[in-house]
Amino acid sequence: MRLKGKLSNWNDQKGYGFVEPLSGGQRVFVHIKAFANRHGKRPADGDLIVYQQVKESSGRYSAVDVQFSQILNQAASRAHLAKNRSNKTNWWGEVAIALLLTMVSYTIYTVQLPWQAGLFYLAASFITFVFYAIDKSAAQAGRWRTQESTLHTLALFGGWPGGYIAQKTLRHKSSKKEFQTVFWITVFLNFIVLLWLLSEQGNGLLRNIIYQITVVMN
Repeated sequence: MRLKGKLSNWNDQKGYGFVEPLSGGQRVFVHIKAFANRHGKRPADGDLIVYQQVKESSGRYSAVDVQFSQILNQAASRAHLAKNRSNKTNWWGEVAIALLLTMVSYTIYTVQLPWQAGLFYLAASFITFVFYAIDKSAAQAGRWRTQESTLHTLALFGGWPGGYIAQKTLRHKSSKKEFQTVFWITVFLNFIVLLWLLSEQGNGLLRNIIYQITVVMN
């Protein structure tokens, strides 16, 4: 169980002092080596800390796994802000996917687009989701990462719905501001391309490409 306390009688030269539990009780010994992730901060009298208490072989109680309460609060605040920013932009992704589904479904139903266009979006989204999952696994294991340019290229070529779902479900790349900016630019550009494919010139090119692929496969 983690406890909260206040440093007292800290000797910075020797690197040790005592912790007075905020909940009351006997103070415990703490050494500077027990501090984790100090971020360059030196302990000082009056610092509020969070720690675990252990009983040594000598019978004395010591504080271990010590962290500054201020640093923990700052980290929690940053995480909360990042989560709020992510939640505020979540509806953009949901609206964009709903709009895409409506456009593709309607244009296929009215024969403005070939049915293969819908299949292409599904396949591209699946592949993009897989690439995100692989990159997430590599990041956790310290392996070679997938380049961000690859993820953006996949998004640009119709895989952005899968990328968005991966960001939301895998919590990957969802809080990186620079990545998110480029990602939404690729979404916008993909919609521009989709609208162009509904034009006479774009639609003719798309159907010709599908015809050539069908001939090769047959």
